Amino acid sequence: MPGSFDPLIRVWLALRAKWVDFQSRYKNLIALGLLFAVARLLAALFTQMTFAGYGPAFGQFVTQGQFAVSGAYPFIDYWVEYPPMFPWLAVVAYRLSLLLPPWPEQPILWFGTWLRWVIVPFEVGALMLVYAIGRRFHSDHDALRGTLWYAVAFATLYVPLGWFDALPMFWLLLTLYFILRDQAGWAGVAAGLGLLAKPISVLALPAAWQRWPATRSRLTLLAATLLAVAVPMLPLIIASPQMSLAYLQNLLARSSWETVWAFLDGYYSFGAVAPLEQRFDPTTATWQAHIGSYGIWVTLGFGWLGLYLWTRQIDWRDARRTAAFVGLTWCLFSVWSKGYSPQWAINFVPFVALLMPNLRGAIYLSLIGLALVGEWPVAFTLATTQTWFFVAIIVWRTLLFVLLAFELGSMALTSQPRRLWQNIYGAAIVALMVSGGLMGWNFIQGYFRSRLDNEPLRAAIRALQQEATPHTGLICREIAVCERIAPFTPGLEPYWLPTPDGWQAERLSAFTQQHPVVWLVEEFDEESGHNLTIEGYLSERYGKESQTWVEGTRLSRFVTLDLPPAQPAEALFGCCLRLTSYALRAEDHFITLSLTWHALERLTTSYKIFVHVYDPAGDLVAQNDQLPGGGFQPTEQWAIGQTVSDVHGLILPEAVEPGYVLQIGWYDPNTGQRLTVAGSGAEVIEIVVP
Repeated sequence: MPGSFDPLIRVWLALRAKWVDFQSRYKNLIALGLLFAVARLLAALFTQMTFAGYGPAFGQFVTQGQFAVSGAYPFIDYWVEYPPMFPWLAVVAYRLSLLLPPWPEQPILWFGTWLRWVIVPFEVGALMLVYAIGRRFHSDHDALRGTLWYAVAFATLYVPLGWFDALPMFWLLLTLYFILRDQAGWAGVAAGLGLLAKPISVLALPAAWQRWPATRSRLTLLAATLLAVAVPMLPLIIASPQMSLAYLQNLLARSSWETVWAFLDGYYSFGAVAPLEQRFDPTTATWQAHIGSYGIWVTLGFGWLGLYLWTRQIDWRDARRTAAFVGLTWCLFSVWSKGYSPQWAINFVPFVALLMPNLRGAIYLSLIGLALVGEWPVAFTLATTQTWFFVAIIVWRTLLFVLLAFELGSMALTSQPRRLWQNIYGAAIVALMVSGGLMGWNFIQGYFRSRLDNEPLRAAIRALQQEATPHTGLICREIAVCERIAPFTPGLEPYWLPTPDGWQAERLSAFTQQHPVVWLVEEFDEESGHNLTIEGYLSERYGKESQTWVEGTRLSRFVTLDLPPAQPAEALFGCCLRLTSYALRAEDHFITLSLTWHALERLTTSYKIFVHVYDPAGDLVAQNDQLPGGGFQPTEQWAIGQTVSDVHGLILPEAVEPGYVLQIGWYDPNTGQRLTVAGSGAEVIEIVVP
């Protein structure tokens, strides 16, 4: 009895020793894998909670899960454009989501989270495979660096949060891993199972065929591949041969999309198949978005090229060159394919990270990320009015993949690419970066133009653009108005003033001290018209220089110079309008003038006051004609004995010399008749500005 546990203890100690050794050798990889896995799990939940519908086909995946509750399953009751692995994972994710109470604000919260979580093991597996493959031809340091490149690449982050392409990529990498380990049977199993996710894992088989010249290995590879496909598919085929056949029919009949081949067909949109609700009818599998001319000559051309490259004298026992050839095969496939989807970009990432764990690889990964985002979502959302950008980004992306094909081809076909070709590739990368920058700049300009063309405030914005100078500010009562105007008027600094008694009003003086001229924009509202509360508030404190209407939008300009203490004045216009004091400040070519009036009698006419500015030569250079108080204190509303403060703003031409004169007077806007100054008979009083 005392020694009965000795074998278990020895096993435990042996396992513990292996774990300690493994942890010591791969502690950095373990830490990276842990961080990567946790980040993916948390990102899945976060993305679903904040961007519930992220991913173009996300709604379709939900419906597939919901169909299962009615007893309808993919490849049995309806056909799907994808192989069966992911549609059935969507069903599993939906079943798991039913175990948790729904969240009313996000009805598909748990389904979307589970759908991403079921892919996480394959994502982590792909990360580990990148390292394991890298160890076949790199030092541990370079293999780990390539793995880090893979982990932080944008496509690796972006694609799995909206699509399932990390799943087929895992099988492709697993196939390559077993090829490099010379395990033909397991390589075939991985390739066959990968076919059930997407038919890209078989792209590694040509390299495997050449690596193993022995007939036994090749037969093992083929047999394992066929069995791995047939065993899972057989129950589906037996249950519903029509729906299984419909998948193949759809795969062969699908028309071109998002490629240069689609452009030759005159098609400029994404890939489309029959709606999910119609797929209970297998005849809909052959529905096409358009009739294409993608001919056999394209396939023959790429087939000849692939055969030529495949039969070159390559050292297939060199793991690095074998991996490069698989990457080359994927590049050629993606360029040959009549259809392409943005999420395919993730399949380029491991080959770049594995074979170029350096600055060159980092640049390639960055360009791949830009191509991915440029195609989706930019081309399909922000650039919908710019067809040229859709064409340009796809041509640019195609050239990027052609360049990658040359790079990987050089690695596969030669043990050490010539320096000349390295320089040519470097120049091509620079050309892609420059052309991509130009495309981005033109896109941004086009985006601005299209948004302005569709902006209800476009006429007002164009008027304000003429005044977008560093000393000009923009005040809005509605913050949304500022947000819509600000991008088009970078010279106008915005300021939000929703009410005259909030904390924004307390800080208004600091803003106006930095901006001697401000525009107030009041958008017309169908229900309430114009709310002039803020304009009245500003008119009491600052000098209104002008007011214009642009397609229903009210634009009021103010000069906001702080005024010095008032100086006494004595002038009586007509019978009743006595000027008692004034305050004037002139700075650069801005003038603020405050006039204090006293009403001696009740007036029945609404007079306008004018302030005209004449240069030393006697020429009129600026004027301000308006009702008192910026239009808010008409004289017919003045009470007997009322004192009114009236502020005016003027903007002079830049070339006006000092020594100009201000002339102030009143007139009846209906008749044009001016009031005279008592005791002088003059129609104006003058203030000389030295």
